[in-house]
Amino acid sequence: MFFNFQRHKSIFILSSCLVLSEYIMTNTAIAANEFISADDEGSKSASELFTNPNTTDKEQGWAVEAEVGFVSAAGSSASSNATFIITATHNKQRLKNTLAADFYFAKSAGEKTAETLSLSHKLGYAINTKSYIFNLLTYHQDKFENIGSRVSDIVGYGRHLIKNKKHSLSNELGFGIQQKKYIDGTKKSKEMAGYFALDYERPLTSNSLLKEKFSILSSKDNTFTKLDTTLEVEMTKKLSLRVNYSVNHNQKVQLGFKKISTKVGVTLVSEF
Repeated sequence: MFFNFQRHKSIFILSSCLVLSEYIMTNTAIAANEFISADDEGSKSASELFTNPNTTDKEQGWAVEAEVGFVSAAGSSASSNATFIITATHNKQRLKNTLAADFYFAKSAGEKTAETLSLSHKLGYAINTKSYIFNLLTYHQDKFENIGSRVSDIVGYGRHLIKNKKHSLSNELGFGIQQKKYIDGTKKSKEMAGYFALDYERPLTSNSLLKEKFSILSSKDNTFTKLDTTLEVEMTKKLSLRVNYSVNHNQKVQLGFKKISTKVGVTLVSEF
């Protein structure tokens, strides 16, 4: 399979997608995993604090959310500054199209201490209510981790393991190609890569949601592991507060760089 990184486009491939694993499924009916909305007044009674509300069906068409806020980071560089994230999702029958951009920038004493840019495009096609295939294209740049560009193109298979009113758990497995370019002139690499991810969601109250995502992107050159924990509280129909803790781990790093980096962010999210 050939991936054209120069044109930088994502092509969803319906053929040549292998079913990599099968799982024991529950008999629970499949429900959508959209965010649980608060009532028209923007809040619920305190007596509902530990209840699990019903989920709602996904809307067709575009949904866009912008996120901006404060981030405290520790790793090869230590800083505290701002982040900006925008995500656009389009649902149409069996197709789901997701575009995301994440930019983080920091300065200390007039000098840059952090600058990262992440872009992604994911196209999914539902085989049935439990299974889907996808194409995931990602781009990452981090000047303070010596990453000029890290581009991955993954084709894979996903399955909803649990999806009901109280829990949502899905798994993805895939393979593709990853290529890297380094800022310091180190020889660039291009090699096969494997991808594994687990996504978990649980509504805590009528207006709060807990999200966990664990992912591994592994190649001969490096294994990149990421864990994201997010608590989201909906204040109004269009405005939410989000607290996120992220841990990144690189198995192999160059001299002078740390294997583990962490981020803690508090952001406001606006939906359009």
